[in-house]
Amino acid sequence: MRTQVSEIKVSYQEKISASKAYKIQNSKDAARLVFDNWDKKTIELQECFKVLLLNNSHYIYPKYQEQ
Repeated sequence: MRTQVSEIKVSYQEKISASKAYKIQNSKDAARLVFDNWDKKTIELQECFKVLLLNNSHYIYPKYQEQ
């Protein structure tokens, strides 16, 4: 008998045009963006992580949160 494991798929739809996307210049920009988009009421309540996806020009596309 073969063991089966469930699989998830992550996808996104752009809500912001590429011309309005935020550009990450350095690590401080990335940290500020993540912290500004975190729910301050629950930041100490639950453990989670966020993933920022950048294109080759350092523009952010979607952000992803996992808990």
